Amino acid sequence: MYPVHIQKMRLKRFFILLMPLIIFYSLNAFAYPEVGNRVVFSVFVDSYRDGEIYHEEYKETFEIVFYDSLMDMYKVEHVIASRTTYSSTEIWVSGHDIETERHIVRHMLAECQMYGGQKDWVTVKAGTFESCVLNPESPEKDGLSWQGDILFGTIKEEYRSEIFDGYQEIKRELIELND
Repeated sequence: MYPVHIQKMRLKRFFILLMPLIIFYSLNAFAYPEVGNRVVFSVFVDSYRDGEIYHEEYKETFEIVFYDSLMDMYKVEHVIASRTTYSSTEIWVSGHDIETERHIVRHMLAECQMYGGQKDWVTVKAGTFESCVLNPESPEKDGLSWQGDILFGTIKEEYRSEIFDGYQEIKRELIELND
């Protein structure tokens, strides 16, 4: 049996070595996001080409299906489904990128006017959310985007996009959130 002062030193060393592990695993236990988190959008596209109007409706889903804790990488399944078509793609995203995006969106909400936007509450089928309404300045898109503190940031979009022989009007709205 060791003297008491040596036992205390050994116990202190044990906790010093153990503390980083406790912090690491406790942070990961409450990490954002988690496997199973997903966002689902309803998308309506009206295409105007050669004097004709073509209407499409589909659902777009982004779901986290796997997490590699050693690499801090999330596998995200991106699904587009309509009455007649189905497409599924897997995308690998780093945890750092997801956290960075989340911090940017939170900063955007706090400083919305600095980003050229306007703060607003938006109601969609998935609920009511605080958002920063932006007009994305892009040659491909002209419209509005509602960004909020949810997985992947986008709550709603309405924009017009030029295509080869005409243009499209697109409405994309969050209908389900498991965040």
